[in-house]
Amino acid sequence: MKRAFLILALSLLVMLLATPASAVDVQQVQRVLRATHAGWTAGETSVSHLSAEEMARDYCNLQVVLPDGEDAYEEPLDIPQDMPAHLDWRDVGANHDDFTTAIEDQKQCGTCATFSSVGAFEALVKIALNNPFIQPDLSEQAVYSCEGPLPYTFFHPMAYLKKSGAPDMTCYPYHCDNPLDRPPCDGQCADWSVRSFKSKSYRAMMWPTPDQMKAALQNGPIVAGFQVYEDFQAYTGGVYEHKWGKHLGGHGVAVVGYDDAGQYWICKNSWGTGWGEKGWFKIKWGTGFFEFGYQSFAITVEAGILCSDNQAPSIGNLQLASQSEAVSTDGSLPISFTWAALEADLAGGELWSAIDGGAAQRYENALIELTGTSSDGKPATTYTLPGTTEPGDHTLQVWVKDLCGAESNKLSVTFTVPGGTADDDTTPADDDASDDDSSPGGDSSSGDNGGNGGGCGL
Repeated sequence: MKRAFLILALSLLVMLLATPASAVDVQQVQRVLRATHAGWTAGETSVSHLSAEEMARDYCNLQVVLPDGEDAYEEPLDIPQDMPAHLDWRDVGANHDDFTTAIEDQKQCGTCATFSSVGAFEALVKIALNNPFIQPDLSEQAVYSCEGPLPYTFFHPMAYLKKSGAPDMTCYPYHCDNPLDRPPCDGQCADWSVRSFKSKSYRAMMWPTPDQMKAALQNGPIVAGFQVYEDFQAYTGGVYEHKWGKHLGGHGVAVVGYDDAGQYWICKNSWGTGWGEKGWFKIKWGTGFFEFGYQSFAITVEAGILCSDNQAPSIGNLQLASQSEAVSTDGSLPISFTWAALEADLAGGELWSAIDGGAAQRYENALIELTGTSSDGKPATTYTLPGTTEPGDHTLQVWVKDLCGAESNKLSVTFTVPGGTADDDTTPADDDASDDDSSPGGDSSSGDNGGNGGGCGL
């Protein structure tokens, strides 16, 4: 078997060396698609301007290695008898819940195995925590820089996610300055370990059948490798099948679903939203050299492992705008607050509020843009919350939940809606705060919500 893979590797090398150094001919691809009545469309994309040489070096450099030992599937996969005919983790159930995360752009740094693995892992985090609302944004850079020596395979990110985990993106933002120069591992934040999510396990599948891949997908997105051709650079929609162009090399993506009737996989790529169906694509079962998914990985994620060391987050310094600006004609309330410097596990979490002790309301978006902490000197994060148009004095209560659902301390501030009882206080509304600790990240309401948290690992 090893000899066969050596021959295969040499064959791929020959094909790569024979590939011309010119951008893909989009018009030629379109002509072929029309002539063959293909079920997909082609056009200019984020990578269609790149030469085959650049694509092979910077995007399609995934290596194939045989799994062995604990990495191999030693027992056959159980195939459920009642698998749905269609599955898409972007659209689940009557509420059309989306358990995936945003499309990313790996750029020209040959990091597809990391991006596909982290992309699938982020979705599995949402599934394990049973919360499609949260938006974990984990650091591909930390995983890529720390996962081990090249050559580059799926086994590197898989092993690292299990052993060390992935911290939040702000711990080590992604940068692709030089495709041939991998940034060092020590570039990530000092407290990365307490901000990291870990997987429980992973298993590799070599040449799985469609039923085996579908069985694995019942638990969440999986990771799959396939061989890319030139026409794939120009894909803009539909169900892709190879129709034109030379072979470029191996690439890794996250598979988020399938369709029996159309016999295709639904996948998340890492070439930005300017490629494909805003970064997503569908691909026919069995297409391409080796067939799609010839090497695939299933990751096991458990809430107990993700949140084993989680601590409740802490926020502080809740403020409204000045009294004259605090309540607009529609009753909305612009607020700002800070959080403790190590509370990065709030990123992707939830913001909650209540007025006058009424029903709690969750802010419409996850906490993606956390721009200021209590110690870094940056402006506090500002959000506009739904308020009230009822005249009189009111109390707004605000709190947050991290990715693991741990709830922070609750801060309060009073405000007045004109038209009711006059407000004797001419100072800004935030001076009326009833239990807001003005110290950075502080909280006077609960002894177990203070400190620097660290938690859930994001």
